[in-house]
Amino acid sequence: MIPILAFGAGSAYSIARSLRTRGTTNAGLYRAVATTTNRRTYTLSRWFKLGALDQGFMLWQGYTNASNWTSFIVHASSRQFSFAQADGGVGNWSVISTAAFRDPGAWYHVVIQIDTTDATATNRVRCWVNGVWVPLSVSGAGFPSLNKDTHINVSGAQQGFGYEPTNYLLPTDGHHADIHFIDGALVAPAAFGKTDPATGAWIPIRYDGGYGGANGAFHDFRDATSAATLGHDHSGKGSHLTPSGISVTTGVTYDPSADTPTANWATLNPLRRSQNIVAAISAANTRAKSPNGSYYARAVATQGFEDDGVGRYCEFTLTTAHLGVEAFGVTTATAYVNDANVAGTDAGEWAAQGNGATTNIRNNNVNAFAGLTLWTGGVAMIAYRAGKLWLGLNGVWFNAGDPAANTGAVYSGLAGPLFPFCAIGSTTPVIDANFGQRDFVHAPPAGFLRLNARSSRDPAIKNPAAHVKVVTDTGAGIGAASLGSFSNLLVAIKDRANANNWQVMDSVRGANGLNVLQFNTTAANGSYSTPAGNSVGYAFNAGTAPASNTQGTLPSTVCANPIAGFSVVGWTGTGTTGQTVGHGLGAVPKMIIVKKVNAIQFWYVAHVGIAGTNFGYHLFLNSPGAISGMNDPYYIGGPTSATFSLEPGNANDGGNQSGVQYVAYCWTEIPGFSRIGSYVGNGAADGPFVWCGFRPRLVMLKAVTVGTNWVVYDAARNASNGVDRTLYPNLTAVEDTAAGDIDILANGFKLREGGGVSTNNSGETYLFLALAETPFKYATAR
Repeated sequence: MIPILAFGAGSAYSIARSLRTRGTTNAGLYRAVATTTNRRTYTLSRWFKLGALDQGFMLWQGYTNASNWTSFIVHASSRQFSFAQADGGVGNWSVISTAAFRDPGAWYHVVIQIDTTDATATNRVRCWVNGVWVPLSVSGAGFPSLNKDTHINVSGAQQGFGYEPTNYLLPTDGHHADIHFIDGALVAPAAFGKTDPATGAWIPIRYDGGYGGANGAFHDFRDATSAATLGHDHSGKGSHLTPSGISVTTGVTYDPSADTPTANWATLNPLRRSQNIVAAISAANTRAKSPNGSYYARAVATQGFEDDGVGRYCEFTLTTAHLGVEAFGVTTATAYVNDANVAGTDAGEWAAQGNGATTNIRNNNVNAFAGLTLWTGGVAMIAYRAGKLWLGLNGVWFNAGDPAANTGAVYSGLAGPLFPFCAIGSTTPVIDANFGQRDFVHAPPAGFLRLNARSSRDPAIKNPAAHVKVVTDTGAGIGAASLGSFSNLLVAIKDRANANNWQVMDSVRGANGLNVLQFNTTAANGSYSTPAGNSVGYAFNAGTAPASNTQGTLPSTVCANPIAGFSVVGWTGTGTTGQTVGHGLGAVPKMIIVKKVNAIQFWYVAHVGIAGTNFGYHLFLNSPGAISGMNDPYYIGGPTSATFSLEPGNANDGGNQSGVQYVAYCWTEIPGFSRIGSYVGNGAADGPFVWCGFRPRLVMLKAVTVGTNWVVYDAARNASNGVDRTLYPNLTAVEDTAAGDIDILANGFKLREGGGVSTNNSGETYLFLALAETPFKYATAR
């Protein structure tokens, strides 16, 4: 085996430019290899951002002719990596990843090593994504034979990426950046990227190593003087690529892009779909049209306008003929994308909607302005700052608005994040989005920024691992590893391999193994039992040591972590009405879980996704049952930033039974770290997209009105998408995959199971709690 070279640690740096390929334009960059070099050993490192998810993505290829080629692709339908070779028209070797790559919201970094001289077959093709090794398995012909020559680095072959310029083998829709090809050497991922200690995210570093033989190359697309200069090699080897279908013409066809791994820009989101029809999104997710003129197809951005006091601006260009049915505006993160209605019909949309010969500005089916200038062509403009929205056409703002002067907004008092969108009610029009990754047609108002992750506010928690951890271990190790996560905490441990109870400990009751509750039972405190098999521990940082809290009418003992929006609360009931308990969060909780400590009781769950922030309805964590009403004796409600209220209950239940000890776990939302809400299932394999504003580490789901199990997914037990390993807090059951897949994404999660009653039944409301692995500002795609 050839040694793997790591070179120096490299320094973090900013990638200035990427290249967009638009899929249907025969776009790619290739060169004819002049000299045969090492065909058995080489390394490819490159960053990429997916475009249209119904098209494949060419990472790199050596193409002699239609019968003889080596290709590294993201497969169009399965979204798996497919690394394969054909000789004489017959597949010679072929391997695939189990992992699927279908996250269009951020950038991936992939390192591919080929070494057919390795004596171990599975070492002959290896890859890493964002620094994490990706297992590959046999597909068809399997791994290459020992010392097999590939069609990379062979004289006369076309070598590069995107469409092969002779036979146009694979439409490639997306962005490409920072491509290094090392001829004749294996180079470790650590030479190209590293884990940022401040955020835990994988980031690019400057590559300080060599490029090996004559076919080594470095392409960073820095020179946009012409299409030809974009393909220049900056390794010193002269391995320049020749462009096909690449444009440097100013306007919607301009393919050099400011969208890079170090400044991830908003694009249109192909994952946010409705049950009717969705805009056909292409051109690296910057172009939209409707495939069916019977509906008003929406295309919504991957990033939203925030309420951070900073203005942001974007444009939509109506590139083709206008039919009086196009629209543009903003929508909330949770609004149902209802393509059956014209834009602005629903409460969660504020839009300028074409209406025959005029344009109306509307929300919740009410016109704020009517009979305005029609969007007949050119550029629509959107600006937002601190709850105010401005809409305009071709350099003129509606309502005589002036965003720079903060006057003339068409709507005020809005609350972000609000996501720009366009809508199309016919198959003819084409709309191109520009969030600033190319030059705007109209200058943004003074003080207004372009829409990208770099310009978003810094999250309060840069590295969520300081506040929530998912630990995996075997046998006795899981208890020590979980309880050692934080000084003060809540820990929930489950044996994944055996049908044993959940074991729940916290610092208010004493996290010492002698005060253990069980999510799946009504039992009182018991003792810890060492799991036998592979186990998982969920650890939540509870912040301060247990301390007295007198903000409520009943005294409580609280461990509180207001930065992460989590607290553990203990109290003793009095049996009297009208009592309150202090929770220590300093913000209104959106989810509270309550249990008797020294007596039998169901686990009571109050959640904003059931009936708003006043609660009043509840679920039971130890039961698959549907919601119960506010007349039941377990009612906890009236949460404020300091307290929540109790009802006395009866002999068996309630939050304030005389002499009974209670514990509560309380969460509130922290932007970039936690998201607590609900979504509506659609019953389709292309399920709902749930925006979180971060890449989740942990997701818990529960149907509200039907009896289904609680479901827990996490990023530790599934290192890649699709995420299918589930546990059930209300059951002793072992880990299984029966609840169906989700995808964990840079900006949220996506349901991937059609009709699964536990996660995506059509029309059913599901509540969720999601906690972050990486804030979106820093996240790579997964």
